[in-house]
Amino acid sequence: MPAILRGKSPWFPVSSMYTKKPYRRRGIAKALLGKIVAEAEAWGCGVVQITASDQGVPLYENFGFRKNANFLQLEIKEQDSIQRREK
Repeated sequence: MPAILRGKSPWFPVSSMYTKKPYRRRGIAKALLGKIVAEAEAWGCGVVQITASDQGVPLYENFGFRKNANFLQLEIKEQDSIQRREK
């Protein structure tokens, strides 16, 4: 496993996500994103970074990601994580 995933790095990179058209708008991507963030937290990472298409940006921004240079980035805070799970 790369060092980045063994808690030796404060960030958790996600290269891409894609939902086939017939399955969009069903909460699948949001649920998967929640699992990705939970996994990052479990590894001790404090930031999740993802590259996104223009079409995907609203999903990530609604989840709490903010643009940071060429990435969208989410800084994980325990309280924020609890609130996201409750949405």
